[in-house]
Amino acid sequence: MNPTLSKLCRFLKSERREVREAAAVLIGELGTSERRVSQAIIDAMKNADEATKVRLLGSISKIPSISYLPCLVPLLQENGAVRDRAFEAVILLGKRAFPYIKNRYYNASQAEKRNLLSIMARLKSREALVFLIDCLPNSDFELLKFICFTIKTQKESYGKEERNILLKHIHKVLTPAYMKRHSDAFISCLILIGALGDPLSKKKLLLYARPKFQPRIRKYALMALSELRFKEKGDDKVIRELLPYLKENDFFSVGKFALDTLGRLPIPKRLGPAMQDLLKNPQTSVREFALSRMGDFNDRSGVQALLSNFESNDFKLREAARLSLEKMTQAVPVILKRIEETKEIEKARNLASLLRSQRGYFKAEKARGVFKIYQKLMEKQDERLQVYLTLLRLVNPDILYGQTMSVIRELKNKKRFAEARRYLANLQGGPLFTQDARFEMALAELKLSKKDVGLSQRDADPAIRLFAALVHNSLSFAVERLRKERSLDVEDLYYLGFHFAEKLFELKDFGIQILKMLIRKYPRSRCAASAKKKLSAVGTATGGGLAPVTNFVAKS
Repeated sequence: MNPTLSKLCRFLKSERREVREAAAVLIGELGTSERRVSQAIIDAMKNADEATKVRLLGSISKIPSISYLPCLVPLLQENGAVRDRAFEAVILLGKRAFPYIKNRYYNASQAEKRNLLSIMARLKSREALVFLIDCLPNSDFELLKFICFTIKTQKESYGKEERNILLKHIHKVLTPAYMKRHSDAFISCLILIGALGDPLSKKKLLLYARPKFQPRIRKYALMALSELRFKEKGDDKVIRELLPYLKENDFFSVGKFALDTLGRLPIPKRLGPAMQDLLKNPQTSVREFALSRMGDFNDRSGVQALLSNFESNDFKLREAARLSLEKMTQAVPVILKRIEETKEIEKARNLASLLRSQRGYFKAEKARGVFKIYQKLMEKQDERLQVYLTLLRLVNPDILYGQTMSVIRELKNKKRFAEARRYLANLQGGPLFTQDARFEMALAELKLSKKDVGLSQRDADPAIRLFAALVHNSLSFAVERLRKERSLDVEDLYYLGFHFAEKLFELKDFGIQILKMLIRKYPRSRCAASAKKKLSAVGTATGGGLAPVTNFVAKS
């Protein structure tokens, strides 16, 4: 040993802690593996305080040697930084540490065994991983749980090679004879197969899930199966084997776990009848599963059963049926017929909500058919019209808007403004109440207005409020639409112009333009003379009474 190292080794025995720590750090930096240096570190570790131990363990980590193992393993029992550094130092030795740890394990206490098993799981060598599995038969229940927990917590750090080592050895020991001799260890192996998630293990798990084995074994085989990463190839066999288990009497030991796996698999269409058969199952969770999958088949034969469950008192069954019905285009005609036959408005509205995802089905022709039903109900003033209105809003709002505006034009030509107002009222409160719709509504209200002369009555007039909203949004739009509107008569223009001419800003401007429009359109009318008088006065007038149109005509 050179003089420098000799002096540093002596410093490890110093009474001053900072000297001991500095010596430990320097030895680590020098990176020497001389036997006498190693022994000096081991001797210094015996009576060192926690801070010095941490420094010494840092040096050991930089010059890993199996000669340190006898002093490192006891440190695994300590707490905090010392324990963490000791773990790190042992793991850095890799598979070189395995023989010592293996020999130590057999005579270790229960607490020390846990630490040694944790080291084994982190070494990742073939020998260490195999040893973990081989420890299962000779372990008590608590240690079995700990081995499973340790492997499960480390599995994310395992590569393909480590996973294959574990799985290969588990499958090697997983035999009926092993199950009879070591049932708890056998179950632990099943749990580990599920944790490692290898889809190639499903064949063996299906074997031990069969009725010839004990319910306890079947339960854990099915639990493991539910955790596997499934692939499409061969999944049909899994489904065929598991479906009968849902009908077994001991549902909570077997069927429940079979259902967990089935819930992760796509059910092929040819098994549609089997799903309908499951609706007779006494277990709500099984019926819920069947209902949720029936929508994938788009089979009209299952629609009635789905609709019956959609009206169930059980929320889960209702939701499962709803999710399936929303997917099925084959269900649409049946639902429409059910809506037509249903007398209860709320029930019909719920049925209509099932079709919200069927916009592709309700193209122009079919949506127009729904609108015709809506139109007939509007004519009869049947309250069920709200159901079809809701349906059209959900599946094809463009058709609802376009057809409504077309009906409005026809009703205007026939001067049926009250009916037009009812149609337009159904567009209010949403994006379908466009500027054009608002104008038509304002026009209908104007034609139906009593045109009361009192200022308070005028301010409360729906027609006045709607035209004010139009003007605030776009003055030019309101004026242009009124200029082109043929259904307006002189009294309509006089009423609007006279009222708004008394207001301020753009509303006043609107009123003035309407009065000028009246004069141009009806220059010889009696209202034109009154409009001219109003125009000459609005510059100074702050508001005044509006003479009744009829009175004005009589005086003229």
